[in-house]
Amino acid sequence: MSYIAQLNRGLPEIGLGTANLVEDRATELIEFAIKTGYRLIDTAPVYGSEKAVGLAVKKASGGGYCRREDLLIETKLSNEDQGYYSTLKAFDRSLNELQLDYIDIYLIHWPIPKDRQSDYKELNRQTWAAMQELREKGLVKAIGVCNFLPRHIENLISDGATVPAINQLELHPEYQESEGISYCREKGIQVEAWSPFRNGKTFSNEQIKDFSSKLSLSVSELVYAWNKSVGSVPIVKSNSKEHIKSNFEQCVSAKLLSAEQLEEFKVFDDPEAHMGYWNYKRQLAY
Repeated sequence: MSYIAQLNRGLPEIGLGTANLVEDRATELIEFAIKTGYRLIDTAPVYGSEKAVGLAVKKASGGGYCRREDLLIETKLSNEDQGYYSTLKAFDRSLNELQLDYIDIYLIHWPIPKDRQSDYKELNRQTWAAMQELREKGLVKAIGVCNFLPRHIENLISDGATVPAINQLELHPEYQESEGISYCREKGIQVEAWSPFRNGKTFSNEQIKDFSSKLSLSVSELVYAWNKSVGSVPIVKSNSKEHIKSNFEQCVSAKLLSAEQLEEFKVFDDPEAHMGYWNYKRQLAY
């Protein structure tokens, strides 16, 4: 049984994202989220929030309202740090920033670093070898990937290597990644959804608003119900304590959509509705 499967019988239903948190309030907001009930906290070196996450964990566990072992702290390997030795060094930097004894989940942030299109497959395999070593040493409890399409994962595991425990994908009503979700389900890989509301654009989509009204749900309730129905864990972020709390409550209380409703939901999917990041376009091309 995997580490993820052992913890809370799988991942929690929702995770807190820490990108773009107001810097001088980051620790306070993360600690508040933990008090609210969040148990999965997502960070990355590029977010600049690892130190704040570590401080919030210490305050939460020291305050007696959450044990460290009940939290899942997830961080990522940056694009420029891929490679066997550079992965090990980057991990040490993250562990030092977090000031923790171990990291629960360590993810490769993107499959193809800039200017490495020609040799990214071998680079990914070297990186994965280092991550497996970190897991074997107990410094990481589970390893995974972000933004990996099925072909990228197949490259990682083609020689019998460990199957990723997690794949964090851009996932929202307008970009549903049905092929990726199906593949991950077949492989036993847990899907996480970043930008589950498309950076807020979902709330202004009139078709989605009409559909949610038809089901007597708010747009956010609909999105949480859809994530739960397809087996995805949404990673949400906010600089508002009110929204942090309401996101948690709405996700936990969300009901599964029916098969008919899930079929209707497919009309919102648009293969061109992904974020226009340059690294995302490269990922789709190779």
